[in-house]
Amino acid sequence: MKKISLLIISLLLLFSFQSCKFKNEYITCENGVDVSLAEELIEHMIYKDQLPKLHFDMNNVNISTSSTKSSVVFVSNDFYQISDAWAKHLERYKNEQKIIISAAEQTNDKEEAKFGGEYLKLDDVDENGIPQKYSIEYRIACWDNTGTRYSYQYRTFVSNGKRYYVYCYTNSLTITLEQSLMVVNVGGKNKLLLVPLPYDTKYEVSGSSLTVESLIEKDTYLSSRYRKYLYPESLSELTLEEKKLEVKKWYTEYCNGEDINNEFIIKYAGAKFKVNFDAMRQDNNTGKDTNAFELIYLGAA
Repeated sequence: MKKISLLIISLLLLFSFQSCKFKNEYITCENGVDVSLAEELIEHMIYKDQLPKLHFDMNNVNISTSSTKSSVVFVSNDFYQISDAWAKHLERYKNEQKIIISAAEQTNDKEEAKFGGEYLKLDDVDENGIPQKYSIEYRIACWDNTGTRYSYQYRTFVSNGKRYYVYCYTNSLTITLEQSLMVVNVGGKNKLLLVPLPYDTKYEVSGSSLTVESLIEKDTYLSSRYRKYLYPESLSELTLEEKKLEVKKWYTEYCNGEDINNEFIIKYAGAKFKVNFDAMRQDNNTGKDTNAFELIYLGAA
């Protein structure tokens, strides 16, 4: 019975990661690995052929068997090789395409940073001349030129003039496609759309935390409240009008946003949306109605 179960698990992993080979607790991907939408969501998407995909380029890279298509966990790799590949991968994003979600100094790494089975001496200052006492564990959000948002977890530091990237003390190197979704009813059936959200906009309809059953078989997430979003926390110091302008600029740059007949229209992953910048939504923390923006699905782009 155990052998049958192991065989089934192995087959599922092989189908999930094409060109990858199963090896004990990790899978070796000969030509790098793609980060894409979760398999179980794809059949319910309206525009299946226009879904985003991100490639991490490193030959024979090892990923955990706990990885999914939408969240890839890197394990058991040569630390120098994957650090270089990670650095090169992050170069695809400009500074304005990154935002720090959290940053914490790793105080266990005073003067030296743990790097696999060795410790590398920390430089007194980083490449920008900023004093460096410890390595720093980051969670960042980045968006590509289409407006698709990905999150990254890693620890980083500078040693002997070079920046290194390695696992966090409690998490491995991880890349995740942020599966922000909208549920719409088409022909009497609930279907899914991937939606673009600027900066660190928070969302509740997530393909990473909600089951397909709750999204498709129930009507909970058809409510208009779930297509309204509070303005990003990173813009909190701005006035409301400035927040509206920043969100509009983001959609203009990444989602072909334009004013058409007094409406602001964006396009993303095969779909077209209208953006209402004057919506109101209840803040889950305060319970008060708060200024928000709303995405309204219009049809195919």
